Amino acid sequence: MKSDSPRLKLAIVYDKLLHYRYELFDLIGTHHELTVFTPKCDRNLSPKLFKIREVPATYVGGFRFQKGLRAQLLRDHFDACIVFIDPRNLSSVATAIFPVAPRTLTWGAWKTESFAANFVRLRAMNQAQANIVYCHRHAVELEQLGAAPAKLYVAHNTIHVGRSGAQQINQSRRTVLFVGSLAPRKGLGRLLRIFHRVSQYIDHSINLVIVGDGPERELASRLVIKLGLESRVQFVGKVLNPDTLADLYSQAIVSVSLNQAGLSVLQSMGHGVPFLTTEQSISGGEVDNIVDGFNGVLVEDSDPSICEAIVKICSSGDWARQLGRNAAEHYETYATMDNYAQGFLDALDGVRRCAVWKGPAHASLGQTLR
Repeated sequence: MKSDSPRLKLAIVYDKLLHYRYELFDLIGTHHELTVFTPKCDRNLSPKLFKIREVPATYVGGFRFQKGLRAQLLRDHFDACIVFIDPRNLSSVATAIFPVAPRTLTWGAWKTESFAANFVRLRAMNQAQANIVYCHRHAVELEQLGAAPAKLYVAHNTIHVGRSGAQQINQSRRTVLFVGSLAPRKGLGRLLRIFHRVSQYIDHSINLVIVGDGPERELASRLVIKLGLESRVQFVGKVLNPDTLADLYSQAIVSVSLNQAGLSVLQSMGHGVPFLTTEQSISGGEVDNIVDGFNGVLVEDSDPSICEAIVKICSSGDWARQLGRNAAEHYETYATMDNYAQGFLDALDGVRRCAVWKGPAHASLGQTLR
């Protein structure tokens, strides 16, 4: 990471502060005196190089506001303020449109189907000195909506991988891995039924390992019994220890999520494991990192297509390993946490040093065996 700016007194107005953002804010905190304002955080986690200020949110209908947020920001006389733009958070929108610091930057905007949400985001972005987006596609789409291209900076959304599995790619791998919350939107029941269909066509030693917890755990457990998959499906529960998670990825042929492709895409790539999802999966831009047949697998959203893809990758050792190598190299080039933080420093400095992934046409790592 590199920054040309003098050390700034910096505020970031953010949403609920989850564990995977601490690494990002610690890295930004190495260059600037950072305070993160959040409605809620995990009190079991401690920041190393930034401060946390909790400002609880009040919910009214589909909107929320944080009483006293603006007063605290003004009182502390920050040099710059980065605002995570969520049109449903009236306090953050007001902070972006009516500045509380000499310099205001926005973060996290993208084009949606909502005219009102796009209007609010563009209003805030056009007033800001710089705007930080998750990926190149978001920048292109926002520019088409009317955002000033000179103000757009890409900071690739990612997650920290503590121990890369890239060096273990050649070892024997025997699992299909699912990592994420066990929520209805994830389609876990569908994945279990698909695995039941493919289990007779793949090596009998290949099992499905489910990492995570949530409201669907009990229903999924009952479905495993109904399908007779007790010996082929393992529920691990929620895993936060990075070494334990790395061990689970080191055994995986492929990581699968059918309905959603968020930060689990980058987590899988960082561990040298290709990610398989559908072309219609819900994503905040993270799915753009997948080049089908090169560093992961994108399939038509149909059970037969998904079954065929899982059987193929579980039966093609050389191809699966090459996908994993390309995935790991993609992560190291474009999706490290250092590169993510660099995007924020670039926006503050007014320069462009962050490595930006621009899509499949730019895939030149390794080689595909497909």
